[in-house]
Order: sequence, then C-alpha cells, then structure tokens
Amino acid sequence: MKNVLLRSAMALCLALLLAPPAFAQLSGPAVTTANVNLREGPGARHAIVRVLRPGEELTIARCASNWCLVDAGRDRGWVAQPYLRRLIARPDVGFRARACFYERPHFRGASFCLLPGQSEGNLGAWRDRIASVAIEGRSVAVELCSGRNFRDCTMLVTDVPTMPRRLQDAVTSVKVW
Repeated sequence: MKNVLLRSAMALCLALLLAPPAFAQLSGPAVTTANVNLREGPGARHAIVRVLRPGEELTIARCASNWCLVDAGRDRGWVAQPYLRRLIARPDVGFRARACFYERPHFRGASFCLLPGQSEGNLGAWRDRIASVAIEGRSVAVELCSGRNFRDCTMLVTDVPTMPRRLQDAVTSVKVW
C-alpha cells in the first residue's frame, strides 16, 4: 500500500514537472501591453513583420518557450509572451472598425487611427507623411485628399501597404466613413 502511494505521488510530481507552463496552453483573444515587434519566427533573431501598438487586439494560436504565434489583423507572426495580456472576454461585443495611417510603407513607423465618422481637414504635422493605410472592418472606407479640407480625394476600401505615386507625399486631409 505504501509503495502504491509513493509511486502515485512520484508520478504526479513528474507529470507536474514535465507539464508545459500555463501560458503555453493559452489560445484565444489577447491585447498587447506595449509597442512590440511581430516577428516571422519565435525569437529576437527573426525579421520584424510589423510593430504592434499597445492595446492592439489579436488572437493567440499557441505559445512555446515564451513566444506566442498570433494573428494580428491580416498578419500572422510571433510575439514575446510578456507583452501579451489574455482577454477572458472581449471588452466590446462588436468588431472595432477603424482606419490607421502610418508614416512608413507596409504599416510601419508612427501611426494614428480614426473611427468611422472622424476626419482631419488639416493634418498639420502629418501633412504629406502618410505612406500606408490599414483599414479594419468590412464597411470602412477612407478618403485621402491631396487638397486641404477634403479636396481632390481618392476613396480607399482596402489596405494600401504603399501609397500610389500620385498620393506619395501629398495627403493633406483624411476622412473615414
């Protein structure tokens, strides 16, 4: 009887020691807690796909060795686990529709986002700096205008990783629908 209990206790200890950390079992919705690199592979030596902003929602597919494979919008890559906070339930029931404007091609560099119904008639410091646009949500459209106060506009309904030649260094006002 003593041997059975001892073997059971040893088996339980061994199972606990060999079990992966709790975060490795994690999957589902999460948010980033800081600016963090989305990488092509698990580790800092892998190339950066793009920079994720604090509070950006994503879905964790799986985690291993302190790195998590995530889906962030249209991109899939690896993020260091300490920069993720798991969401038990999504804070908002519906999908957050918005458009984000980046200063570098392929959704990189400094950025700002606008929700449908928001606009900027004079971009000020952002004038002529928008190099890519990410659109989140099916019914979102963006007007990029090369004239102040929404003149000479081009309508976008999908992401633009690189601005068309006529809009490069020329966007002075934006509107999100």
